[in-house]
Amino acid sequence: MVIQPRLTLPYAREELNRIEKHVPSGCLVKLGISQAPATVVHVTSHLSAASIVYFACHGVQDAKNPLENAVILEDDRLTVSQIMHQPMPNAWSAFFSACQTATGDGKLPDEAIHLAAVMLFAGFRGIVATMWSVVAPEPASLYGLSHPIGCCRSMSDMGEPRIAGTFYRHLFQTNRSAISDAPHPFPDTNDAARALHLAVIKLRREKCSFVRWVPFIHLGL
Repeated sequence: MVIQPRLTLPYAREELNRIEKHVPSGCLVKLGISQAPATVVHVTSHLSAASIVYFACHGVQDAKNPLENAVILEDDRLTVSQIMHQPMPNAWSAFFSACQTATGDGKLPDEAIHLAAVMLFAGFRGIVATMWSVVAPEPASLYGLSHPIGCCRSMSDMGEPRIAGTFYRHLFQTNRSAISDAPHPFPDTNDAARALHLAVIKLRREKCSFVRWVPFIHLGL
């Protein structure tokens, strides 16, 4: 799990807290905490061994150069081109709690390259991502970028942590009865699309603002 809680992402840490309740600590690698920074080098070094990945950070899309689509980490951007060069033999499921990670180009709808598509190309079987910015745009100058990023979260909004908590609770409960003798629950990533569906339904029933759940989609199996 990669979080970027600094600046305008105060609830990235809350996403981590909720996921920790459902994912066994022995198999959860946490980057973006004080003991383990979420730098490009640290994140890429773990991708090849990961079967499930989760990003809670800013996302940006570059319409002119899709290979520069990226998530913003502590020291730099982790781009599509960098991810494509990483061997990921264990890849299974990815979740982008970040903006514009499944946003395509309206002029080239059949040729768009975004982060979610690249993760599928790299071998992940299912991806949860966002089709546009979650909320209002944020000044690009905060990150030294030439274009704005639209992911400024409100301190009073808990949409992403609630989606994450429900999503992983469902994945890690599905197989529990089938492997009761296992040392810890094993996630049923084949049920990821349904897990996202249930998470969205829960937010809607709780009257959460529609802008917090509308952007999330599931791609792949």
